[in-house]
Amino acid sequence: MASENDTINNIHISRCLFYVSDVLRNLIEINSNPQKKKNSKIPFSVTPQQLADYVFDDNPITVTEITKKLNSLIDTEEMKGIKTTNITNWLIKINMLEYLADENGKNHKIPTENGIQLGITRLLDLFRWRVCQDMILLLKVFRFRSS
Repeated sequence: MASENDTINNIHISRCLFYVSDVLRNLIEINSNPQKKKNSKIPFSVTPQQLADYVFDDNPITVTEITKKLNSLIDTEEMKGIKTTNITNWLIKINMLEYLADENGKNHKIPTENGIQLGITRLLDLFRWRVCQDMILLLKVFRFRSS
């Protein structure tokens, strides 16, 4: 057993040793469980080999579905996935999509003539929007005639 005058019983040295012990314990934990930084992923890119694995659909699919299929080709642990907005913004930039404002001022993305020629459609949404607009117009006309 150590006597009171031993160096190990010096309160300052004792506290210093406890501190060093905690620092070493933390370093060991960090090194045994390395966590990646949030921004450590590389930007999205695909190789020609990965693109060869992309399965094209015969039926129309949404940009969201295209995004999911592209992201399935990459290792999302190492690489950032592409976002739907990246694709739609690119389609707008290359004049395949454009904005159309409805009567409430809300913008909708619709295909341009170039987009339509390449097969981009939005028939269902446009059909719903036009039917809705036509129904509102019919209701207004009906109310006006029944007043």
